[in-house]
Amino acid sequence: MPVRPRPAVGLVAVLGYLVVLTVIWLVQGVDYTTVGDSARNLARGVVLPVALGTAFLVAVTTWLGWWRPAIREDRVVAPRWTLAVPAVMALVAALNIASIRFGSVDPAWAVALVLGVCLVGFAEELLTRGLVLVGLRGRLTETWCWLLTSLLFGLVHGINVLFGQSAGDTLQQMAVAFLSGSALYVARMASGTLVTAMILHALWDLGALGVQGSGATGGPTGVAAVLGLGLYVLALGAAVVITRRATHPLPSAQPRPAA
Repeated sequence: MPVRPRPAVGLVAVLGYLVVLTVIWLVQGVDYTTVGDSARNLARGVVLPVALGTAFLVAVTTWLGWWRPAIREDRVVAPRWTLAVPAVMALVAALNIASIRFGSVDPAWAVALVLGVCLVGFAEELLTRGLVLVGLRGRLTETWCWLLTSLLFGLVHGINVLFGQSAGDTLQQMAVAFLSGSALYVARMASGTLVTAMILHALWDLGALGVQGSGATGGPTGVAAVLGLGLYVLALGAAVVITRRATHPLPSAQPRPAA
């Protein structure tokens, strides 16, 4: 029998996921500032811990019986123009990916990066805009669900300060994560499925980390940076419109009884 949605359930899932990542990082002795320097570092600092975290989330989602509400919106309340948010996000990611200097990087590094961002896109979306969102919908209005899932998405990235990232860089990363999290929330709501957010999340990270890791500068990256700022403004406006149109309980907030 599926577990009824409650905010505490989503928060426990977040805590469990962070514990898995923290333990693996401590055992591996990973330094966050060098995690993208080599294929080995990516494997130890991203692929392995996130793969184990993903296994944890898959097990939790299955036990809760929340796959359907976590993945799918049974009623799309977003106006069609909000599809511009995932479209612009995909364009920014594509511009960054096109800028990656693949010829200057180790093929093993590129493979590890692609595998890592795919795992991160799946896990972090299932966690925040999946399990946490379903849990919050059991008690709160959709406005609070958007704000808290995006805020929690930012706070999850705060763990990086424990593994070598400076406090200033971590705060900046958390703020950007809140904004990009809002865009990913809109992507879910506008498309009707979390899968869209998962794909966009992976592409976004691939572009950002690929540009950084390959030393790419200029050209499409400059255009992407400008479009990125516009994306955040558009995403915030779209999120406000969507949450005002939403009424509770949304069909996707209620898991269906097991057969």
